[in-house]
Amino acid sequence: MAAYLENLSISSTDFDDASSNSLLEYMKSLPAPATDVELRSLCMFIEDDEGLQLLQVFLKWLTAHVSSGKEFELLQAYLHRTLTIYDKMLVNVPALAEQLQTLKRANEQASDRFRDLIQKNLCMLKVLANISVL
Repeated sequence: MAAYLENLSISSTDFDDASSNSLLEYMKSLPAPATDVELRSLCMFIEDDEGLQLLQVFLKWLTAHVSSGKEFELLQAYLHRTLTIYDKMLVNVPALAEQLQTLKRANEQASDRFRDLIQKNLCMLKVLANISVL
């Protein structure tokens, strides 16, 4: 996973290219325990400058993909594991805390879209369930 993230630039604002999508495909191919190991190996401790940079790129990548509205449930699982693993580090490193705020806003917007879609589907089901068959 680190090799994929190294190909992405921390200053990049466009994560829709092939290398960004190849990271998603790679992560999707991993079983859950391997994904956990990959996430844990990004940054070992707060003094790990290279690891902190990889973690920041991962957060930017996650923000971009959450904003896209695709793979919502899968990205939520990655977000949950990342927050669980790096909770203290994310709030104690200013660059990560700032990126986390951006990710929070993107996640709130994606969650609102997801809830709206579910609400529309529930309403449609309710309407269709009340139609009598001729």
